[in-house]
Amino acid sequence: MKKSLIYVLLFSVCSAPVFAGNVFDNFKDQLTNVTVPIAQDNLDNFAKDLGAVMVAGSYHSGKSLGFPGVDVGIHAPMKSVSDKDAIVKATGLNYISFPTLQVEIGLPSDLDLLVRYSSIYNANLVGGGLRYGILRNSMPFLPNISVQGIYNTLTVTNDTNKFTATAMNVSAIASFNLPIVDPYVGVGYYSATVTPDASIPTPQADMKGNGSGYIAEAGVNMGLIPLTYLQIGVAMINGDIGGTLGLGVRF
Repeated sequence: MKKSLIYVLLFSVCSAPVFAGNVFDNFKDQLTNVTVPIAQDNLDNFAKDLGAVMVAGSYHSGKSLGFPGVDVGIHAPMKSVSDKDAIVKATGLNYISFPTLQVEIGLPSDLDLLVRYSSIYNANLVGGGLRYGILRNSMPFLPNISVQGIYNTLTVTNDTNKFTATAMNVSAIASFNLPIVDPYVGVGYYSATVTPDASIPTPQADMKGNGSGYIAEAGVNMGLIPLTYLQIGVAMINGDIGGTLGLGVRF
């Protein structure tokens, strides 16, 4: 199971445009020519899945950077599509992924500034947040603990499948200074809103989808060459399997 998940994550990075384009292809179809309750249910379940991958992959260490530390990486979160998510299920996809560039800048007082960006096909994500280091250790085997909050906005203009989405997430993360690898665990809560474009004839005006849930992830950071890392994480997202694959530099 873990090996197959890693393969899926690797594939998601290499074929990110395919994932992103297909995910949105049936958005309009599943909201038109249906009753209001069905359209609302479809929107809510889509928001729950999409919001998860918008905010997931935003951490891989409980250790704050410290001023003037910097971490730059590409993180590709993914999750299996919920059985209730009719919008994505209609595409035939089993996984949804949204690779994101994240830049982290260490500030004074154990604060880190997070800036996030992704542009895939006709979808653009921008976001940011803060991380606060509660406990910071340099000694082996001792824990590092931090909390963070992020907010993301996604704008999709994929043919006739146009909408905007917002997602916010709060998390607590712990990691440990072990030889060779740096393991981490984290748990968080997120909420998301999806707003269809006015050009989509939904059965009721001003419809919005709302979804929320939890993300619990555990993984490791493995050093490749000095200052670089490979991140592999396995997650449970609202009872569905997920994970993150990342690659970056940290100094």
